Amino acid sequence: MAKSSGKPSVLFVCVHNAGRSQMAAAWLTHLAGDRVEVRSAGSAPGDQVNPAAVEAMAEVGIDISKETPVGVQANVHHLVRMKVHHS
Repeated sequence: MAKSSGKPSVLFVCVHNAGRSQMAAAWLTHLAGDRVEVRSAGSAPGDQVNPAAVEAMAEVGIDISKETPVGVQANVHHLVRMKVHHS
């Protein structure tokens, strides 16, 4: 299990990790900076971030064009750590 950074951790999850969860993670990162560990994942990750999400975020000055969808499996250690750390 990964070692806790001591800062709050947030994992945004949606089905494809191609729109909502990517946007939510980008907003929290933008607003909180390095004070919060932010991740996003999907239960059935898509091939790419939805171009409409990239465009919407670009309109407010946040670039998510280089993000890629990630599966929840890649974040299992993070989920376990959150459960143990916050129980």
